[in-house]
Amino acid sequence: MRALKVFVETTSQIPLMAHYPIIRTVVESCATGFWLLDGGTKQKVTWNSIRAAWASQENADTFARAVRRRGPGSTAPSTALSRLKELQAQLPAYRTHQISALPKISAIVERLDQK
Repeated sequence: MRALKVFVETTSQIPLMAHYPIIRTVVESCATGFWLLDGGTKQKVTWNSIRAAWASQENADTFARAVRRRGPGSTAPSTALSRLKELQAQLPAYRTHQISALPKISAIVERLDQK
């Protein structure tokens, strides 16, 4: 991100393609961080963390299936997802919620823009 900042300050231009992946990653990561921390209660923040971990594990599982192997010491997908369900069961207000329903990054950014 620093390289992009220096480039824009030096040239007064915004490159469209070369830095797009960097900018997108920064925006998505920041939006996810704000979403995680903006839960209000400790239980809501924990719930959002479980949802984010679930989405991350699903991505890892998809990759593992694509390469058809698991690295040494990796956790079997069913074990990790089962553990997240166990953690969900410890949150009384969220026991019956859909764990995999993660909000879209665009929705998070729009909400943050309204604050």
